[in-house]
Amino acid sequence: MTGYVCMAVYRPDPDRLDAQLRSVAAQTVTDWVCLVGIDGHDDDAARLVRDVVGADPRFCVLEPEDRRGHYRNFERLLALVPADAGWVALSDQDDVWYPHKLETLVPHLRDVALVQGSARVREITGGRDAVVGTAHRRTDGGLFPLLVDNQVTGSFAVLRPEVLTRALPFPEPTDVGYHDHWLAVCAHLAGGLRTIDEPVQDYVQHGANVLGEARDGQVARRLAALRRAAVRRSPAAAADYLVEHRLGWRVRVARAALTRFGDGVAPTDRAALTTFARGRLARGLLASTVGALVRRDVPVARALALLVASTWVGVGGYGRTVRRGR
Repeated sequence: MTGYVCMAVYRPDPDRLDAQLRSVAAQTVTDWVCLVGIDGHDDDAARLVRDVVGADPRFCVLEPEDRRGHYRNFERLLALVPADAGWVALSDQDDVWYPHKLETLVPHLRDVALVQGSARVREITGGRDAVVGTAHRRTDGGLFPLLVDNQVTGSFAVLRPEVLTRALPFPEPTDVGYHDHWLAVCAHLAGGLRTIDEPVQDYVQHGANVLGEARDGQVARRLAALRRAAVRRSPAAAADYLVEHRLGWRVRVARAALTRFGDGVAPTDRAALTTFARGRLARGLLASTVGALVRRDVPVARALALLVASTWVGVGGYGRTVRRGR
């Protein structure tokens, strides 16, 4: 059956978009439609896409006038995928797929609802083009670590179309609400996740990425950023931000998943979702977070941020009036 590639485009680097479009066109799997969604009016981007793909009928360029941002742009594209699609792949505008990417990943959908490959991380800045590492994600820790830390990179992934029946429409995002995090949770509940070690693309970092690969020293940088926010505003304001955005996103994801998957959620997964859906510090959240840290299933900074937020929100739970003006 025909698969669908959803490519989100916003103010692209022409060379990077050219390379990515050509890499999709060169896939050894050839039965697909690529929906290229240009986020907001951009004649230059649309012209570039058409110049590169030429008369290839598999590419469909979409040019809505309104800009919705990365999260909603992917939502808009995925809503156009027909229910009888063979599979769905997500594509960023600045990566390079290897010719065998789809051929390698799609067969795994017989066993799981979402599969992702690994990637070489290429850094292209200031005339430098070098491979600086490998991006490989873990998806074997269960639902709780997945809720704490997004373990799926959307542009590495292919999923079954039935995941979208539960995932759409997306939950209301916060500043840290990512489409691939929500899709990963839905796919876990709909049939499971799998990560393979084989690199299937280059993950290109060039200083203007909408989202980029986490680098070494991330914990220190995040704590430093939080300290700066505390000095600039107040410690209470920094904690309020963690409540509204970091904890708040996970509360929304958990509550939406419980509603949409209902009685079909396995007991262990239901416990993980319920722990976050409560939106406050409780014994289950504390014990599960500490356990995940001990097993190194989650990043230290992200886990600590959620513990700070859940402690700050207090027993009243997420949704109370956030304190201001301190």
